[in-house]
Amino acid sequence: MTGKLKKRVEGFNLIEGPVWDPLLGLVFSDAVAGGVFALSENSDVKVVFEHCKGIGGITRNESAGLVVSGRNISFKPFDCGNTITLLD
Repeated sequence: MTGKLKKRVEGFNLIEGPVWDPLLGLVFSDAVAGGVFALSENSDVKVVFEHCKGIGGITRNESAGLVVSGRNISFKPFDCGNTITLLD
């Protein structure tokens, strides 16, 4: 790597579960303050899901949503449908 690292965003507490999504950008959670966010290539941040604190792991799901972990493992669809608990 020949370039320098550059801070792209600030104001979050404990960032967890970063995963790249080709449409959303860098998806991550704030485990302390709550929420799942996406950082675009031009440094815009948008809320993907409002959620209570505690999401630590995130992975993409082929069914248009994310599987997230914290006190349980759940599927959260992008269309704002109901969260489905996969493992409690």
